[in-house]
Amino acid sequence: MSEILIPVTAVLLLLAGLAALVVLARRDGFAGPGTGYLPHDELGPLSFRRRPV
Repeated sequence: MSEILIPVTAVLLLLAGLAALVVLARRDGFAGPGTGYLPHDELGPLSFRRRPV
């Protein structure tokens, strides 16, 4: 019985680890800004300022 249970458990653990890795990679929080990145200036755009910084 254990000669079947151990490989099945190992395969299930590998599949669960792979699924967790896919979920982590799809979040993409570690890769930086994407192609739709818009730079944000906390002081506002230069056209709205009275004098350049």
